[in-house]
Amino acid sequence: MEDGYEKVLELLLDTKYSQAIRARLVVEELLSVNAIVEWLAPDDRKGEMFRVLYFDKKEDQIVIFPLPGDKDFPFVSDLNSVLEALNNGEAFIRPNDPYGSPKQQDSQFKKKDLARRDRAWRAIEELVHEEPEIYCFEGRGKKVAAAARRAETTKKYIIKWMRAYWRRGKVKNALLPSYENCGGKGKEKPCPEECKRGRRRKIKTSEEDFGVNITDLDKSIILLSINNFYNLKESHSIRKTYDWMMAEYYNKGYEVKNGTKFPILPPVEERMTIDQFRYWFRKILDLKKSLVSRKGTRGFNLRHREILKSSTLSTSGPGHTFQIDATIADVYVVSSLNRTRIIGRPVLYFVVCVFTRMIVGFYVGLEGPSYLGAAMALFNTAVDKVELCSRYGIVIEKGAWPSFGFSQYLIADRGEMISNITDQLVNGFDTRIVNTPPYRADFKGIVEQQFRRANIDMIEWAPGSIDKRFRERGERDHRLDAKLTIDEFTTLIIHMILNHNKNHYFEDYPLSPEMNQDGVKPVPLDLWDWGMENCIGHIRHWTTEELIRGLMPTDTASIQEGGIKFKNLFYTCDRAHDEAWFTLARNRGRGKAKVSYDPRRMDRIFLHDPHGNELIECRLLEKSEEFGLHRVEDVEEFFFEQKPKKRKHSSQEMQGNAEFLATMKEITGQAEALTNAALERSGDVSDASRVANIRENRAEERKNIGEKEAFDPIKQEEGSREFPGENCAAREDHDHVDESDELDVLGASKASALDMLKSLRG
Repeated sequence: MEDGYEKVLELLLDTKYSQAIRARLVVEELLSVNAIVEWLAPDDRKGEMFRVLYFDKKEDQIVIFPLPGDKDFPFVSDLNSVLEALNNGEAFIRPNDPYGSPKQQDSQFKKKDLARRDRAWRAIEELVHEEPEIYCFEGRGKKVAAAARRAETTKKYIIKWMRAYWRRGKVKNALLPSYENCGGKGKEKPCPEECKRGRRRKIKTSEEDFGVNITDLDKSIILLSINNFYNLKESHSIRKTYDWMMAEYYNKGYEVKNGTKFPILPPVEERMTIDQFRYWFRKILDLKKSLVSRKGTRGFNLRHREILKSSTLSTSGPGHTFQIDATIADVYVVSSLNRTRIIGRPVLYFVVCVFTRMIVGFYVGLEGPSYLGAAMALFNTAVDKVELCSRYGIVIEKGAWPSFGFSQYLIADRGEMISNITDQLVNGFDTRIVNTPPYRADFKGIVEQQFRRANIDMIEWAPGSIDKRFRERGERDHRLDAKLTIDEFTTLIIHMILNHNKNHYFEDYPLSPEMNQDGVKPVPLDLWDWGMENCIGHIRHWTTEELIRGLMPTDTASIQEGGIKFKNLFYTCDRAHDEAWFTLARNRGRGKAKVSYDPRRMDRIFLHDPHGNELIECRLLEKSEEFGLHRVEDVEEFFFEQKPKKRKHSSQEMQGNAEFLATMKEITGQAEALTNAALERSGDVSDASRVANIRENRAEERKNIGEKEAFDPIKQEEGSREFPGENCAAREDHDHVDESDELDVLGASKASALDMLKSLRG
């Protein structure tokens, strides 16, 4: 006994032996009733399967049923040989059951199918429960015959139902009809050539018009036609492809008319119909290849590819990922400085949180999708929304729009983000930019859907919105209906965003089990509040000065004697007065300064301190205050309007100047001639004597002028008052006055002319 015990102990301690024992025990645990075993070796049995119906470890026997078993019966085999095959890798236990029965509840089956199942079950129930006797060949025939008599059916059906029971897992539902295996769906059925497939034609052109069958040659021609006529960027229709195919491959020759070859088509009873072509067209067509050929790879990826993932699942909370995009709004707006002027369609930016679907930022402007628009949208994303809404006269509580700050990731188009803003966001604000490929708007599907919803909810109802019937004859031009300014349109956008964030219900939002447990509704505001409380925080907050310096557009201003000039407006600040910037500009020359500005309103700009990092806030001077609440686009448009007006008036101004110069030339020429004539008559009047008595001459001339211009009330009432020199001018007669008496004849008229000339030379 001791020797036997020691041998057993040695075997158990042997590593290889113990591994074999453990492997066999594992196999025995896996091998159970209804398990399906598939052979891997030898080659002549490879792929064969059987189901385990019964086994007896004491007798070392196993009952197996070959699959699919349409004409087989169970038989008894050696259990040990099966275990050895499984242990040696010659067979394995399949993890799935390819012949399993339906597991649905009875309510999901038709009543007639359940009735068929119950009838079959009543017929074989006693037989299949007689284990293991029913698996033995001896006596099984008598039992089957007796069961057939009781069920009032034949042995054929009893055997058929028993095989179905064993094949499909030894359950009652194994007797349900397998309609999915009937008919050979999708398989081509063989048919003699003399037989016409399909229904008979209702309308015949002749007695022999039975139609034609589609042969393998026809199928190859259809495939060739798809490649040559359908899979083209011109995107021909199926009907056009059919016409091309008949003309190219089924013609009986050609007929020449007027030098042109025309194909001769066979009669209708000898060619396939368009319905036959459509049927085989759809069976043969490689849809993905066709869409790529017709729409291009970009078009396929954008509009036709499969959608298997959700952007939400790649985020871990509010602020993890934002999406930004821009579109041209389908509405026309007017200028705030002149409402009669239509200024086109504004550009609308949205920034959306992927996790919550909340619109966290926006911007409305006139510049096309660009760095400036994207920067302002991100600026609005990062600022407190209570202050932002107050600029447009909207009062909200902080909880109505709680988002402010930057996200960890920002998904954007390459257009706006291939610029300085990318470096600033990455280096200055710790936000990583993910640029989408060209023409792949589907990569930003969440923000793209917000534009569609904005059109449906608000824009298409606004005055001046684009009318689809605009090009129809007689329709009113929708552009003439424009009534909103950009600020008014922005106010509508804010109200729409507030309504969206508070009330929009996303039916397809993938709520997590934790959200369902907490009763979270798929509404942006609820998702944001829940995420901020339960998820990882990703929002990054920055000061207003940091945002202004990093995101607001910058430009150059001119420091002049009249103030800090920017966009034709004039600003000032306390530091400019303290350091006398404007006085220095007038006396030592103008200077330049870098400024940041908010394009939404021009009441202030921020001057960059050249000697530090400080931003100096500058306010409008009184002469420019009327432009303070207007956008930069309106201001630029206003001053741009003045240029053509000035140019148009310049012709009139130049004409007036030319006429004045001609008049001055005539008067001065006449005065010079008279003065030179007087000097010649005076003889030896020296220059010194002419300037010596200026004061006395001035007094005498003043007296003379006073007498001429003295006010006479009586003459004034009679309307007979004469202006200086008027009577003299009336009495002039140049034909009878000689040169020597010219001064006496002209009299005070010439003196008055000289006084006018002096006043002009002032």
